[in-house]
Amino acid sequence: MSVERRSILKGAAAIACAGSIDPSAAASQDPLVALIEEYRHGTAAFNARSVTEEWEGLTEATYGPSMDRLCTSPPMPTTFAGAMHGIEFVLSEMADFIDSNANEAVLKVCAAFLRQHVGASA
Repeated sequence: MSVERRSILKGAAAIACAGSIDPSAAASQDPLVALIEEYRHGTAAFNARSVTEEWEGLTEATYGPSMDRLCTSPPMPTTFAGAMHGIEFVLSEMADFIDSNANEAVLKVCAAFLRQHVGASA
């Protein structure tokens, strides 16, 4: 197990021990949670639309912009709840989409947050 993965897992375990995370409460404070929730609302809107609609335009009108930000420049979480939400998002994406481009970018900002707040040796 790599040092970075070990640090992420230790930080995630510490956060999990702190109790459950309420995404609605964390979203008001954390930009990563807000972006993930924007993406989830967009995917729900996309999935609720007619399958006969032109999907590229529909993607751009629903989840596309938030997915682009998650893939290219996700904001660093500002709370432990936000870091955990980001890790849970990646786990969910890995279960649903084998090759989600957002996974690496989101994990990197969560790991950076945990390194800053838990410590590099954690």
